[in-house]
Amino acid sequence: MQTTIVAIATPPGNSGVGIVRISGPKALAIASKMHNRKKPLQERKATIVHVCNDTALALYFKAPNSFTGEEVVEFQCHGGWLLLNKVVETAISNGAALATRGEFSKRAFLGGRLSLDQAEAIIEIINAESEIHLKYATNVFSGTLKNRLAITEKSLIEISAQIEAALDYPDEVETPKIYEPVKKLLDQIKDLTSTAATGRIIANGINVAVLGKPNVGKSSIFNALLQYDRSIVTEIPGTTTDTITDAIMYDGIKMIFHDTAGLRESKSKIERLGIERSKKSIEACDIALVIFDATDLEVPELLELVKNKPHLVVYNKCDLARRSGVFCVSAKTGEGVQDIKEKILRLAIQTPPASDQIVITNSRHAAELSQVQHALENALASLTAQMPLDCVATDIGAALQHIGNITGTRASEAVLDEIFSRFCLGK
Repeated sequence: MQTTIVAIATPPGNSGVGIVRISGPKALAIASKMHNRKKPLQERKATIVHVCNDTALALYFKAPNSFTGEEVVEFQCHGGWLLLNKVVETAISNGAALATRGEFSKRAFLGGRLSLDQAEAIIEIINAESEIHLKYATNVFSGTLKNRLAITEKSLIEISAQIEAALDYPDEVETPKIYEPVKKLLDQIKDLTSTAATGRIIANGINVAVLGKPNVGKSSIFNALLQYDRSIVTEIPGTTTDTITDAIMYDGIKMIFHDTAGLRESKSKIERLGIERSKKSIEACDIALVIFDATDLEVPELLELVKNKPHLVVYNKCDLARRSGVFCVSAKTGEGVQDIKEKILRLAIQTPPASDQIVITNSRHAAELSQVQHALENALASLTAQMPLDCVATDIGAALQHIGNITGTRASEAVLDEIFSRFCLGK
């Protein structure tokens, strides 16, 4: 028999309300020993009870109509952390076991209440920092990705069955005509994988390295973008000797700006260390924001450092000088600063996704879909080269495995353990 588990389902710390969740075959029996009510709890009806000397609401969800698919009782208590732990201890003393991280969601998955991608979407919904990320995570939780991949999986199984029949009965079964069906499935997978770059930005934000030589107004631009004085600004060259990071939300997308040490030759050990960090920021960033001084006619050799990175060139101090044919701004007056954010956004997301589109915001899903695409490309190459069908079967099997790693239909126990260990206790 499955163990009955218990955990606090609300974040650590004191709050107005805290929830203790009990799930398993003995959930109702254990809960009945914890409160003062003589009558049994009614399904889906909030009932006032006394638990650990606290007045609480008790909610009973009868299997299979609960989050986990099991018997579930939740106590909504006052949110004192000491009190909530006492409620958990009382449940344990009456036969429950303390849940592990993500165990409620894992039981929901194992009980068929959620696919694996839907379970992972819960984490994204909890951690979403923008409305757009929340929207696409909610889309996955509603089953859009699961349903799309279920169709692909069914088609691949049918193709696999045709191949197996041809291999088992070569004298009786014609060679299956599967090139076009495989190509169609490959195109569909490519459509999904093509959203991953945008999805990563939606989930994690745009990392922008703010670069320039000393005294071009780099830190002033950084402060103007944040709309408060985060970096120290002086007329002394080399004021910024370390990387300073802060973030804003713009048009629903998080932008993380990294103000870096001015790039120049320096004898100062501290400044040289800062410059090395600046160069590392170039490698790690999504976009380089390269600042020049509009009053300086020097050849911008700094662009050589960012030639392999998406970058935006900005000439600061347009209040002092104007340069034709370039993007000029003024950190002092604020002119053009808002335009920097818009240009960064359009550089990072060239084609905004449609509101009803499936966008892959989960990096694990993106990696698995990339493997599906690779397997189907190999299958097409084998068909084109008229390789033996068992070679094609191997590639189709690999594609099925990687799809199953997303939805959970073929995921190993190790994969499941790793995924659900990322969940918080009580979820």
